[in-house]
Amino acid sequence: MAVMRMGYVHARVTDLDEAKNHYANTVGLYETLSEPGKVYYKGWDEWDHHSVVIEEGGVGVIKFGFKVEYSEDLDKIEKNARDFGLTVERMSKGDNPEIGDGVRFTSPSEHVFEVYHEATMVGTEVGFHNPDAFPRHLVGVGVPALDHALILAEDVRLMENMFVNVFDFFPTERASFLRVWVTQPGTVALGAVGDRPISFEVFADEPAEMERQAREIASWGRNVFVKVPVTTTRGEGCAPLVRRLAGDGLQLNVTALLTLEQVREVSQALGDGARSGLPVPSVLREARTGVQPPGLAPQTSELRKARRAEANVRPILALTWT
Repeated sequence: MAVMRMGYVHARVTDLDEAKNHYANTVGLYETLSEPGKVYYKGWDEWDHHSVVIEEGGVGVIKFGFKVEYSEDLDKIEKNARDFGLTVERMSKGDNPEIGDGVRFTSPSEHVFEVYHEATMVGTEVGFHNPDAFPRHLVGVGVPALDHALILAEDVRLMENMFVNVFDFFPTERASFLRVWVTQPGTVALGAVGDRPISFEVFADEPAEMERQAREIASWGRNVFVKVPVTTTRGEGCAPLVRRLAGDGLQLNVTALLTLEQVREVSQALGDGARSGLPVPSVLREARTGVQPPGLAPQTSELRKARRAEANVRPILALTWT
C-alpha cells in the first residue's frame, strides 16, 4: 500500500476575487478550471489537473485528497479505515472534476479525507522533453507544488494513530504530542536524499517496541540515523536503550534534552558503545524550548571533550540547539 502524496486541498474563502488574485499572482499557481463560486489551481511542477481548490463561502478546509499508487490501495485503505472505527463511503468518478473513483471518510479531527488513484494528467509547465529547470515566466513566488498541510486536532495522538493505521504513515518528529509530523514510509524519503544523512524517529512509547522500530529503521540504509527521545512520555529515561543501540553500531539522534544531567547520561551511554570498538556518530539535540538553556552548551562542550579523551576515539558527539 502506498500513498504517493497529498493530492489536493479544498478550502473555503470569504472573497473569491481577492483569493483568486492571491493564489494566481502572489502564490503563482495556474488556474485549470473555474466553476460558479469555485476555482481549481495547480503548481508549475505538478502533473495532475489540480492540487488547490478554493470555494467562496466562509473559511476553513472542506476536504483533503490523497493519491495512492495502485487502485488496489483503495480497498486496503477502506478496510483500514473501517477497522480503525471510521465511517467510510465510496466516491464516484466525477464527484470531483478530473478525479477518479475513491473512498471518503471523516478523520478524528473532523476533516474529510478523500483517497483516489486516478487524476487527469495535464503535465508540468516545463514539459518532460529536455525541460527547463523553471518556467521562463514565474509569477509571484512561483510555488512548484503542494507539499504538506497543517491539520489542527483536539487529540493529536489519535490523529497520529489514524495516519499510522489507515495510511501506513510514520511520525518523523514529535513535540510532546502537541504536534506531530507524519509522512509516507521511509523508502520515499530515502529515494529523495540519496546517500546523504537522514533521520527517522521511532513512534512507540514502550522501550521494547522502540527498540524493534529503531532496528527496523536502521536497516533502511547506512545513511539513516534513528531518532530516539531522551525519555518516554511518562518520563522514563531511554539511556539503557541508547546504550544497547549504540553498542550495536546504530547511528542515533537523541532528542529533547533539557538538562545537563540528561546530556551526561546519554553521552555516557553513547560513549560506552564507542569504547567497545564501535564509534557511533550521534547527535544530541536540546529540546525546542525557545531559549537556549543557560550554560548548557559550554558545559556539554567540555563534557564532550572529556568523553573523547576518555574513550580515545574520534569525535562521536555533536550538540545542536534548535
